Amino acid sequence: MEYEKICSLMDDRGFLPPHNCKSCGEPLDTSGDRPAELYLGTYTGLCNKCTMGKSFIVKEYRDGARRISYAPHCPSHRRDREEYTSYADCEVCKGTGRLYVSRGFAGGGSYYKYCQECLSRYCNEPLRVWIDKRKESIHLAAQAVWEGVLKKNRLLGKAKKGEIERERVQELALPIQKRREQALEQLERLIVMFKVYD
Repeated sequence: MEYEKICSLMDDRGFLPPHNCKSCGEPLDTSGDRPAELYLGTYTGLCNKCTMGKSFIVKEYRDGARRISYAPHCPSHRRDREEYTSYADCEVCKGTGRLYVSRGFAGGGSYYKYCQECLSRYCNEPLRVWIDKRKESIHLAAQAVWEGVLKKNRLLGKAKKGEIERERVQELALPIQKRREQALEQLERLIVMFKVYD
């Protein structure tokens, strides 16, 4: 559910209408007692049992990467489950995707951080790198075509000053936007087909 939509549903105390946990299907607690499962400030869509439940694999990717969901390490501060990308054969984090950082209370307390070895391996996987560069080139190409259209119509100066009529901008930009969206849709199909991202 979009955040704006969720906000529009809350009552004057900041509580959402009764509904079920998106994981186990049990009704979320309507009493308002801590932890307030329906209070917007701490709402996750999960009941407390599911929020604090065992870790599980959310998704597996074609290169062996796995996204793992963990219970929040400090639920009094933030109740969202935490997700880390890992590789089962990583010797640094032992396949967990995260590393525990021990720190005194005065320094802010202990916490988990991403395993940089897993994160680097995930981000630098050749197909992901190619897709990221392809996305960037699609946007840069659209920008170059747009500037070319403005020059051709002798509107570049006006565009920089924001003096072109809105209707004219929409008329000139529409074909470029359509081509860009088509290219991104083709790329999205590759992402889904090869399980590159979510």
